[in-house]
Amino acid sequence: MKPISLFGGSLKIHPIFLAVAAIAVFLGYAGVVMAFMLAVAVHEFAHMLTARAVGLSVECLYVLPFGCAAEISGYGNAENSKEIITAAAGPAANIFLASVLTLLPQAFLDDMMMLFIWANVTIAAVNLLPVLPLDGGRILMAAMKNLVREKTAWRVLNGAGAAVGLAMSVWGIYMIFDGNTNATLLIMGVFLFGYAALSLKNIPYAGYRNAEEKRRRLMKKGSANVKHIAVMRTATLRDVLREMESSKMNIITVLNDDFSIRTTLSEMKVTVAAAKYGIEKKVGELT
Repeated sequence: MKPISLFGGSLKIHPIFLAVAAIAVFLGYAGVVMAFMLAVAVHEFAHMLTARAVGLSVECLYVLPFGCAAEISGYGNAENSKEIITAAAGPAANIFLASVLTLLPQAFLDDMMMLFIWANVTIAAVNLLPVLPLDGGRILMAAMKNLVREKTAWRVLNGAGAAVGLAMSVWGIYMIFDGNTNATLLIMGVFLFGYAALSLKNIPYAGYRNAEEKRRRLMKKGSANVKHIAVMRTATLRDVLREMESSKMNIITVLNDDFSIRTTLSEMKVTVAAAKYGIEKKVGELT
């Protein structure tokens, strides 16, 4: 679907979301759809405000079958603390709002209000699952980058995402066969499993996206932190990618067998080559 302009960014609605919402309304769950969309709006608005507060910006807001996801410029290359704060803001806003609403006088806590409270708690709980691309996974990703290589963290969290997605899908199928008409669990499970599988397969493409983002930031700011990496000509692109840091511009110096400089490669060239030729390609073959 064509993006919709929104506050300097854009809004993209996933076609499956429209189908799920239409089916839910047809089955008599219009109130549930409204409650969850309001809770999702609170969640994403908190992400947007926090991102701006720490110096980031929201480029696009995606409406997915189970909620929303914000594409934040600079996310993944910003300081770990900024990433954690931005990711945690959404669930925190839902939990805070739900807590405040429970303090209202009993007269205000009708069925619709209780449904909205429950929707906020559910959105917060689901998004705190420690898998990507959910907020819990983003928080863990930022924290793990201080302890292990970024790509190791990426593989661990997406591996967990695949396992959780598969388990949710199986459970969702069982519930449907058991007579439950709510397919939300199955839809989310399939989404998480598919996202994890594609992410694990396309790690070089993720590197390309990071490199492009850093190029835009460099053009805007005029300077950037740099990491110099020296590798032998026989090293593979896998070896280079393991040494690269997402928070810095990576410059790769390729050495001959006698340690003389063969050439210098940009981060962009390495990530493009990894996506095109595969990560087992020798860096010496790029010169």
